[in-house]
Amino acid sequence: MLNVTVLPETESDRDAIREVKEMVRLLLHAGSDVNAHNEVRIGDSALRIAAEQGDSEMVKLLLDAGADPLLPGWMGLTAWHKAQERRSPEGLKVRELIERSVRRRG
Repeated sequence: MLNVTVLPETESDRDAIREVKEMVRLLLHAGSDVNAHNEVRIGDSALRIAAEQGDSEMVKLLLDAGADPLLPGWMGLTAWHKAQERRSPEGLKVRELIERSVRRRG
């Protein structure tokens, strides 16, 4: 599972984050399971981690690929739960993206 937790402070940081996002795009295009997680340990999905980090670009990428915002992770928390905690401008974008996806699912 890819997890980018560093805040981009330098151009090198921003380049690394762009490369990770491009790698995710390539993996999804190659058929990787967008909802993959460790079911034995009730691990988190990439979408839940992206929502927790407030990364709207990654959240959109994963949702567009069919990620399930209601897939439970650690302690039964979903990407939707994590999005509800977001208060920053970027986090509010994450929350709107995930809420829109949940509404579409019915």
